[in-house]
Order: sequence, then structure tokens, then C-alpha cells
Amino acid sequence: MLCPVCGDIIVVDEKWRENGNCTRCGFEEVDEFFLNEEQAHFWLEHSVKPYRENWKKEEALKRQEAAAELDRKRLEAENAALREAAIEKRRLVDCLAKVLTTANSRNHAGELFIENRKKHGETVAREILHEAVEHGNATAQYNLGVMYGSGHGVAQDNAEAVKWFHKAAEQGHHEAQHRLGLAYQLGIGVAKDVTKSIEWHRKADSGS
Repeated sequence: MLCPVCGDIIVVDEKWRENGNCTRCGFEEVDEFFLNEEQAHFWLEHSVKPYRENWKKEEALKRQEAAAELDRKRLEAENAALREAAIEKRRLVDCLAKVLTTANSRNHAGELFIENRKKHGETVAREILHEAVEHGNATAQYNLGVMYGSGHGVAQDNAEAVKWFHKAAEQGHHEAQHRLGLAYQLGIGVAKDVTKSIEWHRKADSGS
């Protein structure tokens, strides 16, 4: 027979007669064969229906709790992954920053950028590269400018090179000042501007 509460199949045998409870919902079953029509009606209205309603509520609550637990675990996993990604990114930024502050380090920095691009994609690799020098010293910014100007590890981008030469030049980096003066003189990455070219060359020559 079928359980009137959850619909599970119940095998009416000696084991069931000893226990009498549905293994799924726990309802204490009655063999309807032994009930007359009035008893069966009373049993359905006052035993089966209330139990079924409560059981459905409990099952719904269990599903909600299970779904909430899955959401919690997924959120924990996502947060853990974000924390690990942030820590790894910070490590890569610090590593590149250290490399770029060393003179003539463009090849090594270019290799690190290529490695980061393979692992994390172009966008993240550029973020790491730029964060490494955004607040770094002038040498790091100059080296990044040279990388963009020559295409060491990154796609050649003269405008981006001028941007980083400018940052380094403003901090008094003489080579960056000469490069910036040359860029304005030849119109590489910026519009030609003789006045600015002379200004930056003079700063480089004067050591200011």
C-alpha cells in the first residue's frame, strides 16, 4: 500500500505490523482494510491530513535550511578564493615592484609579465604591472616606460611609455627626462612640442 502522507510504498508484512511507521515520514500507518467507511473518513481527516501538513512544512523547512547551508558554503568558498587571489596578486605586485626598481631589469620584468598574463589573463597582468610601479620609485616607472616603448614583454605602446616616463621624470629621473624630451622632439607617443622638449632636456642636463 501507499503511505497516505508522503506516498511512499509500504510493504505490509510482519515487520511492518510490528513497527507500523512509514520509513520516510514516520507516520504511524493503519491497514485501511480493517477500517469501515466512517473510521476511514475520521482517520483521514483527523490523523492523515494534519500529519501531512506538518510533514510538508518540516520538509520545506529542511529544504530551505539545506539550500541556505549550500549558499553559506559557496559564499565561504568564494570569499576564501577572493582572499587567496588578493594575497597572490599582492605578492606578484611586490615581486614586480622589487624587480623594476633594479636598473636594467626590463627583460626579467617582461618575463614576469608574460608569466602572469598566461596564468591570470591580460587584464589582471596589466593591473599587477601597473600597481607595481604606480606608487613606486622613479626607476621602476622609468623601466616600465622602456618596456612599453620597446615592447619588452608587453605590447609596444608609445603613449603608455610616455605616461610612465612622465611620472619618473617628475620625480627627477634624468634618463626619463631625456626620453620625455626626445618623445616631444620627435612626436613619439605625444604630439610634437619643441618647447616641452627643450624644457625636459634642460631639466635632465641640469640634474633637477
